[in-house]
Amino acid sequence: MEDLLFLIWEYSVFKNLVGEGLGVSGRQNEMIELALTFGYRGLDIDMNDMVGRAVEISQQFACQYLLAAEKSLQIGCFELPIDFRADDEKFKASLPRLDVMIQICTQLNATRAYISIPASSSVPFQENFERYRLRIGQVADLVAGCGLRIGLAFNGTAEAAKRYENKFITSADELLTLIKMVGKSNVGLMLDSWHWYLGGGTIEALERMSGDQIVAARFADFPSDLTPENAKSKSRQLLKVDDKSFTVQVLRVLNQINYEGPLAACPGSSQFGGMTRERIVQTLSENLNDVLPIAGIAKAVTRPPVISLDTEVLEADYEGFEDEPEKDVNPVKTGVRS
Repeated sequence: MEDLLFLIWEYSVFKNLVGEGLGVSGRQNEMIELALTFGYRGLDIDMNDMVGRAVEISQQFACQYLLAAEKSLQIGCFELPIDFRADDEKFKASLPRLDVMIQICTQLNATRAYISIPASSSVPFQENFERYRLRIGQVADLVAGCGLRIGLAFNGTAEAAKRYENKFITSADELLTLIKMVGKSNVGLMLDSWHWYLGGGTIEALERMSGDQIVAARFADFPSDLTPENAKSKSRQLLKVDDKSFTVQVLRVLNQINYEGPLAACPGSSQFGGMTRERIVQTLSENLNDVLPIAGIAKAVTRPPVISLDTEVLEADYEGFEDEPEKDVNPVKTGVRS
């Protein structure tokens, strides 16, 4: 592999690569190379896996590839490695994982995480709401010292709401109420434009927010007949290069309220039948490059200029640690393995 060269670039809003749901996965060094090759400035990571590797081997081992690329690539976001659905005993037992996570975040300057709020539960709504409110507040206090912000994400599909007998957070209003009731300055919105639309989220509601209330942003477009009842992951489409599209309207608002953070195109994997992962990552990058200028965010399109990377580190094999099946701590995977 030839040396990858990029310039150091100071950026506040940036193209971010998210492998989740795209059929794009690989070792962490491979994902870093893909991100840099196709002009991304950020990359979502699998923190659950990194914490596991830090505990099993060392923190330096878990972080080495990201450290090799830190002048060109920053951490976009990650799902907190805590199961908020667990019973009280298991939840409390999982909290020490945050100590390792905080050390990793500090070393990598990772400042954004998210929690996926379930659309249904075996626990009644009000009881579950109070449980999430207290647990999120507790975790927010524990991570505040390292500068970590937490975004809350929801699922607006009817399918997810029917998995358990009790409906939970399925709308933008319900999610914003939870954020408000948690009442922590480092807890905000993990914006997914597809679920925001499904959950009745409006452009006007986003306009009333400040940029620092949004932790990270993901985008997918949709057919005109999309409803919570017929929504499937395959309904997540590439972004429309259209001045009037919902995605462009959302991006314009983010620009107006001075949002700073990652921007990721996250269509469903059905958009990429037969494509290699390289072609998928390239297609997503080009899609963002086409759409962002329409929304007035052309600065996020510019490729990072040139610095040299430690390719010996990026090319290194994983020695002394055999890949094992992932522990079921977080069921949602990012597609990145360290």
